[in-house]
Amino acid sequence: MSQQFQPGEVEEILRRAVQSTAPSDSMTRDQLVATARELGMDEVAIDQAIASYREDLQRTQTAEEEKDLRRQFAQERRARMWTDFGSTFSVAVMLVGINFVTSGMSILGMFGWSKWPAGIMTVIAVAGLVEKMFAVPTETKFQEWKLRRQKRLNKATLGG
Repeated sequence: MSQQFQPGEVEEILRRAVQSTAPSDSMTRDQLVATARELGMDEVAIDQAIASYREDLQRTQTAEEEKDLRRQFAQERRARMWTDFGSTFSVAVMLVGINFVTSGMSILGMFGWSKWPAGIMTVIAVAGLVEKMFAVPTETKFQEWKLRRQKRLNKATLGG
């Protein structure tokens, strides 16, 4: 009496057999169809399986590319965040320095007129930094970034 296997068991047994005896070289479609026929499979079923496999592969690659683009978007946002903060804070420090020099190099006079613009600029810089650190970028911002990135790549490709 021969042993009976359920469809899931058949699939797993065949998968293991293919893994253990898989050819070291690639196979053509015709070789794959011939092998499948030996197992009693229809050529149409093989073609459908090939198409399904390619669709899954394409979907996986597209998902990986999207994940990579989102990672790049986040990195550029962080880099721009620190650049913006540094620029604003540098101007504030420069104003304090100008005030220090024009006040006769007096420590007490250093924060004369410059305390207001420098203070306001520092508050704006810190607020911008906090906002960019904790704000979740919207899908719209990501799509805009992708469009700008694609335009830059096209411009670089065209040499223009």
